[in-house]
Amino acid sequence: MRYVGIGGRGPVVTGSPAAVADEMERWVAEADVDGFNFFFLNVLAHAGSEEQRRFFYSEALAGKRFGNALAERGGKTAHDFRIGFTPKPDGGYLLDGTKYYSTGSLFAHWIPVYANDPDGRLQAAWVPATDSGVAVIDDWDGMGQRPTGSGTVRFTNVRVPVKHVVPAHESFALIGSRSTARDLNLDRHWRNARTHTLHDPRRWKTRHIGDWELNDVPPPRNGIV
Repeated sequence: MRYVGIGGRGPVVTGSPAAVADEMERWVAEADVDGFNFFFLNVLAHAGSEEQRRFFYSEALAGKRFGNALAERGGKTAHDFRIGFTPKPDGGYLLDGTKYYSTGSLFAHWIPVYANDPDGRLQAAWVPATDSGVAVIDDWDGMGQRPTGSGTVRFTNVRVPVKHVVPAHESFALIGSRSTARDLNLDRHWRNARTHTLHDPRRWKTRHIGDWELNDVPPPRNGIV
């Protein structure tokens, strides 16, 4: 680490407070980006077919990175995905719409997208970041988490083959991040760590803990609570 030396009694600050804060933000940002690799590998482990696991695990072992395209704006709930996901007569789906707070997508080789099919079932579609219908925009304006690449991703008539679609029985609770936008000027109240916790607000944690204690319902496997 550049600004923090590890001594006999633990970390020793050797740089200015600003320099140490910048370094710690970089660490948190890297963890945030890498977290989606583990998250979507877990989705594959629980819901993917043997063929899908074999293919995408090989991609991960080859150094390919997974971004994410989960969150949307304007929905009534975190699970109200409105991005177009239309079945094609010849098989597969047509993906059309916009996602926000797409952490890691600027650096990704694959961008998994959460969408609801016409029957309301949640699906995870793996889309190559190099697809001609994919536009990754570096427009993240929230305070903190600057290196995470959490910008906007637009999908225009992107064809997704069936072999790249995985049923996602439980979704990732990504709500609350809008409150970190620079135009709201709320960063005077929060620090970088708060940006990270907003991905999974306290009321979601409380709900899952209560459901476990009262009803013996375990927390979702594919969510961060």
